[in-house]
Amino acid sequence: MLYLLIVTGALAALMYMLLQKMKTSPNKEENVWVTSFLVVNALFAYAAAASVLLVFSTMAVIESVSFWLFAGLMLLVTGMTTPVNYYLIERIKYTEKYEKRAKQLEHPVLVPGFTYVVEEPKTERSMQLFSEMLAKGATGLCITRTNPKELKEAHKEYENVKLYWLTEIAGEGNLRPTDLEELSYHITNFINTAQNAVIYLDGFEYLVNYNSFTKILHLFQVLKDTISIKKATMVMPLNPGTFEPQNLKMVELEFKVV
Repeated sequence: MLYLLIVTGALAALMYMLLQKMKTSPNKEENVWVTSFLVVNALFAYAAAASVLLVFSTMAVIESVSFWLFAGLMLLVTGMTTPVNYYLIERIKYTEKYEKRAKQLEHPVLVPGFTYVVEEPKTERSMQLFSEMLAKGATGLCITRTNPKELKEAHKEYENVKLYWLTEIAGEGNLRPTDLEELSYHITNFINTAQNAVIYLDGFEYLVNYNSFTKILHLFQVLKDTISIKKATMVMPLNPGTFEPQNLKMVELEFKVV
């Protein structure tokens, strides 16, 4: 009986440690976590019952019968109370954690009059923000590194959006990365003439490749002020990994980061 108690306690301790490790794993499955939680509770209840019975039982027969009766009772009680423990305590922790994550993933409300930088390696989130603004009735201007024809095919809501392709290739509706004056003109003209204007600009890094960072930052600082006066909105995706730390900090200080 003593050996059984030792083995049970060791197994319970081992599973408890595995459970703690599983709880910190970002890829844990909820059903595996719950199963482990139930088993660990049952093992600890079993070990506790065994400990109590071994201490207080004096005769071998009474000890044996009492052990199995109380062990069975404890397992039954554990089986009924563990789900309660889980849903009242652990489920609350689980829900709070994923509610917090959901809030982090929620798209923030873009307030007119501000220039927003969306820090992301790709452009999915910033494009969704732009699409949401369009769905709410905003008038859109899109300056992008993606071919406008491909963009319209992928996003039907861009049919009424004014599109410019930021590229070295000459053509109607194309903007050269070195012609900052023309770029500034199209954005400023749109802000001054459109109602509830929202500008999506994908290509900050591309512009920096053809011009100095200081020059590009200055351009968008001027545009930022115009956007503020006219109560327009600008959304710019930006990959933090492509900038030197001091340059990234300057961008973050100048614009709103979402």
